[in-house]
Amino acid sequence: MARFLRFYHDQLTVRPLITKSVTSGSIFFLGDFNCQYIINYFRSRRQHQLEEQSLLDGNDDIPFPSTHEKDNPPQPQGFLRSTFLFTKWDARRSLCMATYGTFISGPLLHIWLTKLLP
Repeated sequence: MARFLRFYHDQLTVRPLITKSVTSGSIFFLGDFNCQYIINYFRSRRQHQLEEQSLLDGNDDIPFPSTHEKDNPPQPQGFLRSTFLFTKWDARRSLCMATYGTFISGPLLHIWLTKLLP
């Protein structure tokens, strides 16, 4: 880990704009990935609660998010549940966020923090 941090620090001094841009893109990507995972986790948890409630009430109509088997397949339990949450990952959205972080946010923050606020 110390070797990586030394390499990162060296790159910050030699190529600050590129290093900050890649770092920003990576953080945006990981942040969006985690956000999607958390959203899918709570959505599937809420759906599971509604299914249990509907079974207890004797009602077959589940208001969230769809009653169609094709749109809403049965969810696995346990370890496979976390794998199921990854299948709903929107890679295009995460790549858009990474692109924004790499080409817009990273360079703008570099210029703002080094040139405008010396």
